[in-house]
Amino acid sequence: MTDTETKAERPAGRHLWEIAAVRDLAWLVLAIGLLWLGYRLRSIFTPVLVALLLAYLFDPLITKAQVWARMPRPLTISLILLALALLAAAFAVFLAPLLIDQIVALAKKLGVEAEGFARRRGIDLGTVKSQLDALADRASKDPMSILQQLFAGTSRAFGFIGGVIGATSYVLLTLVLIPFYFFFFAWRLDRMREVVRFVPASHREHTLGILRRMDRAVGGFFRARVVISLATGVLFALGWWVSGVPYWFLLGMATGILNLVPYAAIVGWPTALLLKHLEVVSDSTGAPYPWLAVFLWPSVVYLAVQFLDGWVLTPWLQGKSTDLGTVTILIVVFVGGALAGLYGLILAIPVAACVKIVISDVFLPRLEAWARAH
Repeated sequence: MTDTETKAERPAGRHLWEIAAVRDLAWLVLAIGLLWLGYRLRSIFTPVLVALLLAYLFDPLITKAQVWARMPRPLTISLILLALALLAAAFAVFLAPLLIDQIVALAKKLGVEAEGFARRRGIDLGTVKSQLDALADRASKDPMSILQQLFAGTSRAFGFIGGVIGATSYVLLTLVLIPFYFFFFAWRLDRMREVVRFVPASHREHTLGILRRMDRAVGGFFRARVVISLATGVLFALGWWVSGVPYWFLLGMATGILNLVPYAAIVGWPTALLLKHLEVVSDSTGAPYPWLAVFLWPSVVYLAVQFLDGWVLTPWLQGKSTDLGTVTILIVVFVGGALAGLYGLILAIPVAACVKIVISDVFLPRLEAWARAH
């Protein structure tokens, strides 16, 4: 009698981890637990997540430099950090002042418009105008505070750490920690893959195939979306500058960032029309309403950039990397953003793509086999 036959005849003697269903459930519980823990500690783990994402994005470049040019990984990582630091410095010197000025001007403009609208309609807006004025003053005096909600992942505060050391200090600390984490993750990312040696030999090839598919889906999505967002952000800003949309740089940058999430950039279109309309109304001198300037040209810019994105950039750079439909992407993005804010938006689509791969390659075959056996 073989060992297999003995185990089949004595199922009660098997360990829990030898039962596939129990093992799969344990992995699922572990994954959900890690996501929940990351969300609860997002003020701490968001810099870690950003650094890990950057390491993952640059890993193909680091690996190619190591294999083709024989460059040590730490040297390549240091050169990447230097390049990113130079780009950040150039942005801070040449573009950040323009961005801050437009944020301050927009906040004051919205406050004036809201007050005028409320006065005409007899509506009491309470402290809305004072809050917008406070935002403008804070942005002009302490630009770092604008990044508060981005790094915190919450609309109220930074959590415990932010409350102790303050907004500006926390942002500065985060900007220091991200490069440090990035260096460590990028240096050791190839070592982290060696964890597959703990997978049983009988399942190793199948597991590696699933992990490769996940890597192609997640890597293809993230690397492509970053490039697409940067390109479309620049195009939106230039196009709206030419068409005379106020706050063109702020709006173009924001729309490009929103393009990290597929289909979210559509918010920039009505915003551009509204800002142009408000500018025309406030500066009106009795001349006929300029319909072309308000509605046509900003719309042409948006539609042209979206056409370039949908028919050139996305098919070329991203393709069908996630293998998710439009409706699925919208649902997982809404759910991820509602549950975990920025943290959820970053993880929603990659997690959904990986879940789909696991379902199609692991659970569905087992379900079909069970159905055939019964």
